[in-house]
Amino acid sequence: MGAKVDKPIGIARKMIAESKRELKRDIKRLHERAAAMRAAEFQLTLLLAAIAEKLGGVKLHGWVSIIGYGSTMRPHAFLSMYVKDGFKNPDAMRVLEFLTQEFETVESRDSPYALARTYEFKREGIEIELRVEVEGDSPTCKRVEIGEEIITQKKYKIVCE
Repeated sequence: MGAKVDKPIGIARKMIAESKRELKRDIKRLHERAAAMRAAEFQLTLLLAAIAEKLGGVKLHGWVSIIGYGSTMRPHAFLSMYVKDGFKNPDAMRVLEFLTQEFETVESRDSPYALARTYEFKREGIEIELRVEVEGDSPTCKRVEIGEEIITQKKYKIVCE
């Protein structure tokens, strides 16, 4: 009878030991990842400081955060600026020129709900999102309707018997 009980206990001990080893590996990886994230966040903060210094007088609002989960975590800066005279505003152009030189990938998209354009800059696991918003009373920019889009969406309700 003792041998039958000992076998499951031995298996359980092996499983616990393996779980402990996996947990130690995971903790080590988390510490390494946290250090890399702090370094990348610091690098991004320095870059934002360089932007502010180089482009003195430009009013940028923003914050740095960590987005993603697990292995996809990365530092991300959200910046915004408000201009009266459109996207060709000299301050906006200086910021865009600077960021375009510093980053490998640049994409942009217009907001359908506001006079705003968002530019996304990406480099080596670091991302900056710059939203340039034109004031509503801008003499040079306005929102123009270019068509309509009808979206059909299924509706559901829960029915229980």
